[in-house]
Amino acid sequence: MRQSCGYTPMQVINAIRFYSAFKKLQNGDSIEDILYSLKIESISYFYKMFKKYFNMRPSEVKRDTSNIQSERYLQVVSHLSCNIERYNFYKSN
Repeated sequence: MRQSCGYTPMQVINAIRFYSAFKKLQNGDSIEDILYSLKIESISYFYKMFKKYFNMRPSEVKRDTSNIQSERYLQVVSHLSCNIERYNFYKSN
């Protein structure tokens, strides 16, 4: 998968999980609920990875749902979905 997409399977899974967290934060879910739903036990890991994917803290998403954040989210999701589509194509062939 890494050769076809540029990502390992675990990187894709983690990306999907954190994009889900982003949307949940935008919907007003608490960090505790998000950690539980994603089966993440370490809040420091969550903060570190969230910062890695979105270049912002989770509290910034809850405070400000501006177009900048939505644009950043869409850029990342668009890039990921393109790679997932390529992965599915190679997997099916």
